[in-house]
Amino acid sequence: AVINLVGGFILFVMKLMVVAGTAVAAYIWLAPNPNLHYWALVVLAICIVSWFISDIFIGVYDMTVDTLFICFAEDSERNDGSSSKPYFASKNLQKFMADHKKEKGSPTKIEG
Repeated sequence: AVINLVGGFILFVMKLMVVAGTAVAAYIWLAPNPNLHYWALVVLAICIVSWFISDIFIGVYDMTVDTLFICFAEDSERNDGSSSKPYFASKNLQKFMADHKKEKGSPTKIEG
């Protein structure tokens, strides 16, 4: 639950950064044009489109992160780390998750 909350906030901030960068670029490109009287509406339309595009791309990234966590959970559930049933997760991920579980005080079955 906490991973989804923090991850969702970080992804939301990433979307805002993409929209802000797009808005600044559109302003720099469109504001000096003397023939364009309503450049702010054009910048707003560009920001709306960039929000939807960034939402799609960052949504794919979010799904990838969720998939990695699900695969790790399934790996730790099905395998025990022995030579006959080794873990498929990287050693760094195993160590990170084992350290995190130790900090929380819950038992861990992953030993790196």
